[in-house]
Amino acid sequence: MQTSHTPHYLRWMLTAFSFFVLCLVPTMASAATLFTATPVVLDGKGKQREIIRYSISVENQTNHLVSIYPWVTDIDTKKGEEGFSDLEGSRDKELSASLARWIEVTRGSVDLLPHEKKEIGVTVQINLNAKPGIYHATIHLSAGSDRASAERDTKETVDVGVNIEVLEDINERLQLDVFLPTKKVFSGDQADFSYSIENIGNRGLIPRGKIRIYDRRGIEVATVDANQDGKKLEPSTNQLLSSAWASGGEFGRYKAMLDLEYGGHGTLQDTVFFWVIPWKKLVGMFTSLMILCVVIAVVLHSRSEAVNARRRLGYEPVSGGGGKGMFGFFGGGDDTEEVEEYKEEVVDSAYERNSAVKEIREVPLPKPVHTRLYSRTVADNSAQVQLHDRAVIDMSSHQVVLGKREEPKVSPRNIINLKR
Repeated sequence: MQTSHTPHYLRWMLTAFSFFVLCLVPTMASAATLFTATPVVLDGKGKQREIIRYSISVENQTNHLVSIYPWVTDIDTKKGEEGFSDLEGSRDKELSASLARWIEVTRGSVDLLPHEKKEIGVTVQINLNAKPGIYHATIHLSAGSDRASAERDTKETVDVGVNIEVLEDINERLQLDVFLPTKKVFSGDQADFSYSIENIGNRGLIPRGKIRIYDRRGIEVATVDANQDGKKLEPSTNQLLSSAWASGGEFGRYKAMLDLEYGGHGTLQDTVFFWVIPWKKLVGMFTSLMILCVVIAVVLHSRSEAVNARRRLGYEPVSGGGGKGMFGFFGGGDDTEEVEEYKEEVVDSAYERNSAVKEIREVPLPKPVHTRLYSRTVADNSAQVQLHDRAVIDMSSHQVVLGKREEPKVSPRNIINLKR
């Protein structure tokens, strides 16, 4: 077995080198960074006039006192860092465009004892006239005996980036001023609606939606597009819109509900009631009904007159038969027994008329004869003679005056019409 022995002087050299490295590295590290700062980047979002607060933690890495002086500059992504080394930021920029001038941080020194840790408050107040976009700035934390020397010593400076996005202050809001039908009662085939909308926000909007029509039972019968032309309402403006529904002349009471949407989640709703009464159609229907009633009345009157005439001639009984009143002609009655009695009477009367005639033959007409006087009654000293109410003879003038002969009355049942 072989044993290797390191020379004695080489071991002393390695020990000395190790000791030198161990002593030199802390010295170099302390010289490179006297303190640390966290976080190294501050990001945020906000609207005009909004205030955002941050905190930067700094810690002394040395065994002696360290004084830190903060200062801020703007950063242009196209040009790089710009501005002056003071807390007012870039003096040549407008306040609404300088993030460095929105940042508030302590102007005095922050003293850190050995290995001490402190919090540095940072406030960002977004300018009220700032335009939407992303702004950049840098907070410089420089160590030194005073501010002037600290700002010149870039080796002892720790930078903290600040990125602020200014959001657009979007206010999407519409207000429905009025929603009404142009009339309470529509007599034609179309119903018109008007609605006034005001934009009280700060962004132009296009309202879209439907007007839903419901009948008396709550059933949806039609839908109409609202703002069909897509008119845009600019901020602080008022727009009068209209829509029409072709009702078709359907009679009744209806409900119209306006349902509009705008922007991301905005809605407008309202409800109105109205009537549709088509006068022309109603007048036409009423006229047709009146004509029909007149025709029916004339027909009923004619049939009633015919029945009365037959009754006067003895062909129909005075009472009974086929219902009561003139509605009996429609078969609405239920007097069956009276109808049967009427049929029996008609058959009996016909039988009697047929049985009363034994023979029918043609006979010659009798010859005309002179009027015969049955008796005479002559009064004394008188020139007239009365003959049984038949005639009066004037004896002085030898004239005969005939009286009217009464015709015998014949029952209608004994009359036979030979034309049958």
